Amino acid sequence: MFKVNDNVKYTFLKTGTIDKIHRDDYPNLYYSIKLNKLDKIIQTTKDYLIFQNEDIKEGDQIIYKKIYDTKIYNIKDEKYKIKYKDKYKYVNSSKLTNN
Repeated sequence: MFKVNDNVKYTFLKTGTIDKIHRDDYPNLYYSIKLNKLDKIIQTTKDYLIFQNEDIKEGDQIIYKKIYDTKIYNIKDEKYKIKYKDKYKYVNSSKLTNN
């Protein structure tokens, strides 16, 4: 499907919980999100979130989605080596799309 040196888009998906809704720049809301299994809180806008319902409140479950441009550096055991946030990692083809 992909080959070494192909330019691709890597889709990072992680579930999490809305820790806080920030309204200090209203109407431009932003959110503190606790990402599951990472023990980390990040801040982001709704552009990177998938909500389960329209009435958004603190404590709601979300999906954090971010797409990164990268390329294939190696292929091993049907996984693709990419560079993501200045680190290399192997991912399944389901996380990649053509650039």
